Order: sequence, then C-alpha cells, then structure tokens
Amino acid sequence: MTLQANAKARAGLLYCFDKGYAAASLVSAYSALEAASKPLVVHFSHDGPIDAAHPLVDRLAAHPNCANLYLRPLIYPDHVGDHVGTLLRVYCGRLLARPPEGGRIIYLDGDTLVQDDIVPLAEHDIGDVPIGAVQDTMFLSWHHKAQNGTSRQRQRYQKTLAAWSSRMASFRADRYFNSGVLLIDYDRIDTLGLDAAMQNLDHVAQFRYPDQDFLNELFSDQVAWLDPRWNAQWGNIETRRSPIPQQVQDEWRASRSTPAIVHYIGNPKPWMALNAKEFLRLLGLKQLPDLGTVLAMRRDYARARDRATTYFGRDPFRL
Repeated sequence: MTLQANAKARAGLLYCFDKGYAAASLVSAYSALEAASKPLVVHFSHDGPIDAAHPLVDRLAAHPNCANLYLRPLIYPDHVGDHVGTLLRVYCGRLLARPPEGGRIIYLDGDTLVQDDIVPLAEHDIGDVPIGAVQDTMFLSWHHKAQNGTSRQRQRYQKTLAAWSSRMASFRADRYFNSGVLLIDYDRIDTLGLDAAMQNLDHVAQFRYPDQDFLNELFSDQVAWLDPRWNAQWGNIETRRSPIPQQVQDEWRASRSTPAIVHYIGNPKPWMALNAKEFLRLLGLKQLPDLGTVLAMRRDYARARDRATTYFGRDPFRL
C-alpha cells in the first residue's frame, strides 16, 4: 500500500516491525515528522498482519511533513520457512526490508524517539562506505572495563569479549556499532556486492545478537561513525563514568545533554510500567544515581506518546 501527501520528499525513514512494535514505530515516526525541517518519505515494512494499525498509518500519511508513506509486508526467502522463529524474524526485518527505490535511507528501530531535525542525518556524507552508525555503548563500556577496570572487571569483561571474538572473526569491541539507528546507502552496498550477503538469514542465525552481530561482521571496517547524538542509547549514561577515559566521556557529552535520537534499548521499554525490579534490571544497583535521568527520559517518551495520541485521535498502544 502506498499513501501520498502533497509534499516533496527529501529524506527517507525505514521501520520494520510486527504487531507488537507497530505502536512504538508509529510514535517514533510521528516524532521524526514533527521535528523534520523538510518532508520525509516513510517506509513501513511489517511482519504479519497489522490491520488494527492501518487507520493510524493513514493518518500519519496525511502529516504535512510526510511526502510519501509506503506500507509493505516483509517478504522472507522461500527456503527460510518457520525454522527462523518469531524472535529472529523480528530481528532480521531490517536486513530484508530494503525499499525497492534503493538509494540512501535512515533505518530506525521502533523503540526510538526523535528529538531533533533528522534531515541533517539523512544528508550526512559517509563517503565511500555503505553505512553510518554509532558505537554500541554497552560494548564501548565493556571494552574499557576489560582494559582499564578493576582487576575483577578486567577478568570478567576480557572473558566476555573473548566469547564474542570466538563467534566473530573481525570482532573489536571498540568498533562494534549499534544497529538501531543506521544510515544506509543501498547503492554502495550494491557496488560492493553485499546485498545478497546482507540477506543471508541462515548465516544470521548463528550469532548471539542475530542481526546486530551479523551486520558488524559484514560491514567490519566499512562504517562511518556518526555523531553519538544520533543514537543515544538510554541517553548514553554509561559514557560519563570511569573507567571510560575522560577524552571519550567528553566526546559523548553532547549525546548525553542534547540527544537527537533517544534509543530505548533493552527492557523495560518506556511505554511499559516501571516497577522496582524492572528498574534495577535496567540500570543495576551501582547506577541508582541516574534514577532522575532515566525517569526524565521516560517522561519525554510519555509526552511524545501523548502528542502522537492527540494527532492520531487515539493511543497507538491501545489499538
């Protein structure tokens, strides 16, 4: 299904989701359109039926900043079959959901909230490499703990990272990127002959973090590093504390103070009820001083959800 508005497209966004992430993807896309300085094309690629979301998709297509909206079912290769499993199907959506139009596009996970104009990201020059991404803050933290942490931390995280190295020949924790926000140049992927490899789901299934590990292996040393503001993973709280060196903390400072895209990785998600057990699971006992920051990010999401609800005429999470 293709829906059109009366604006001229200048940048494209891509979301992949099943019915469980349809509401979050709608809120994220609405936040991107609201903040955009120029019209955007939105690509929704869905796995399974999302009939209840169609009225809200129609409403989003009418947004003044929505140039075009494409709603397409996700097509899996015939040989994949049911053995892929539900979770892996969701993970692999971003690998298969290539818009037929090709070109450059911004891929966003549904658990993102766009807080600044995304057009500069769409127009960012990544040179001759196929993707732009931001380092994964968990692996960045693990890397520095393995190098500079306490004796106990070094022992623990060196072992953890060695386990990843055993599965990924090109693994480097300090160059491991998060796949929740990607600037993808499909034309460059074609030039490098990587399109077929990118859709090799049989290969993907062997990794612990299926598509993210796979993408890191596939595009090793072919990544342009984006400003961390474009993928503030829970506000990049981890990047402001020891044993991360002060220089690195300073490089990530803007992503903590003025994130352009907040990425609510892991659980619990900001649209979920937050009890004490879930909070401790999210942050850990040693990070309780960040309670105010985390709650502020949850409030930011609640306000964005309210604005989207007003625009759509109903709460996307109550379809």
